[in-house]
Amino acid sequence: MGLSKAVVKNRVLILMIALILLVPAVFGMLGTRINYDMLDYLPSDMDTVIGQETLKEDFGKGAFSFIVVQDMPVQEVAQLKEKIQQVLIPASSASSEREISLFLLFSMY
Repeated sequence: MGLSKAVVKNRVLILMIALILLVPAVFGMLGTRINYDMLDYLPSDMDTVIGQETLKEDFGKGAFSFIVVQDMPVQEVAQLKEKIQQVLIPASSASSEREISLFLLFSMY
């Protein structure tokens, strides 16, 4: 009960502090650039980035996909990666030495 009484008693002060903190928050929001292109954060010599550039040069468009797994053991994720790699890069292919980049996103749920 003490906290609720303090909030009601000091509501003007709390509102003033909130408004003062809103000013730098607005400047920060306006100054932040949002970039949804995940490839910008990867090194340029990574296979994923090289493949993306090749697709852009050859077809004018690129393709980049994420596969997110949840509650799957690391061994099963590795097996899934191998299955995907066999479909996308057949063993008989000349580019069979290419590797699919694997990003693991672990969920804490």
